[in-house]
Amino acid sequence: RLEAGTAKISFYKLDWADKADSNVKIEIVHNGTTDVVFMDLRPSFGDPAGWVDLGEYYFSGVGEEFVKLTRSTSTTNTILTRADAVKFEGNIQQKEPHKTIIIDDGSLTIDNVVTVDSGNANNGFSAPYWTTSSGVKGYNNSSSKYTDAVGRSITWNPRLEAGKARI
Repeated sequence: RLEAGTAKISFYKLDWADKADSNVKIEIVHNGTTDVVFMDLRPSFGDPAGWVDLGEYYFSGVGEEFVKLTRSTSTTNTILTRADAVKFEGNIQQKEPHKTIIIDDGSLTIDNVVTVDSGNANNGFSAPYWTTSSGVKGYNNSSSKYTDAVGRSITWNPRLEAGKARI
């Protein structure tokens, strides 16, 4: 669980153009507020592949603050919504002061130290009914997740305590 503070939040946009979703919904739930951003996941549109800055946010520390990505648009074509990792940087703490926390499927990285978290029991990553893809690599050359169903969400919850974060 993280202490209160401000953090910069970034989303890891995959380098994958084939059938990429052009309009995903990203919700940043913090300090009793939900900010919504829509993102084009095609690497040739909007931000390039890699870390995409979502902004700076203040987290109050209630523990139920998180970043959630949801497939929001149905299509007649085969379009896949893919996601991998979210990074929290700034004046944030988890037991002791840290500058960067990255939540990825199967791991938690704090200040460049990677801890394997099989089954995502402790890292705050949740992707019910999403499929794992080992072919499309994400942050740190890890696997990524995908879905073709509207309304399915993937969540990164660092269990922040009060403070401000940039996502």
